[in-house]
Amino acid sequence: MRLYSKNYMRKIYTCIAATFFAVAALAQTEKGNWMMGGSLALDIVSENSTISFDPTVGVFIVNNFALGLNIDLGYAKLGDNKASNFGIGPFARYYFGSTTIRPFLHGDINYATQKLNTSTSDNTESGVSYLLAGGIAAFLNRTVAIETIAGYKHTKLSDSEGDGGFSLRIGFQIYLNPRSTVEAVSRNY
Repeated sequence: MRLYSKNYMRKIYTCIAATFFAVAALAQTEKGNWMMGGSLALDIVSENSTISFDPTVGVFIVNNFALGLNIDLGYAKLGDNKASNFGIGPFARYYFGSTTIRPFLHGDINYATQKLNTSTSDNTESGVSYLLAGGIAAFLNRTVAIETIAGYKHTKLSDSEGDGGFSLRIGFQIYLNPRSTVEAVSRNY
């Protein structure tokens, strides 16, 4: 069994601590930073239930402006009928200000599919959905924000008329600065 010296172990612990603090201290909405997160919704009423999860990942191409990818996953049970949906597509987001409460504008467009199972048939449709919204990100610290997004969501599937309405999402985002993490790790070796 090989034992490591105290000096070697101290370097490892210092490296781990530096990585943690570098990510926590130097990340938000500056160019080159990343954001990851999403929102979750759950509605249960009598025999009807709906759950949806919308993860996102993006990169800030300039200060306060991010482009990324979002996924829309959902499941609904309305009596004996069941529906599941999947959507994937790009999003754009622009933040205003530099305080701990930041308003932003958000837009996304998704390729969408929906599978509907009823007692008499199974049907799958595909189409497009989009969301145009505004929101507020409340930063709990330099890396984590709770956010609320409200706006208009419209979906048009192949075999049905398009429909739209008010959409409200509550979720979180984690903001990372990959350059500062690599620099902090390399300084400790």
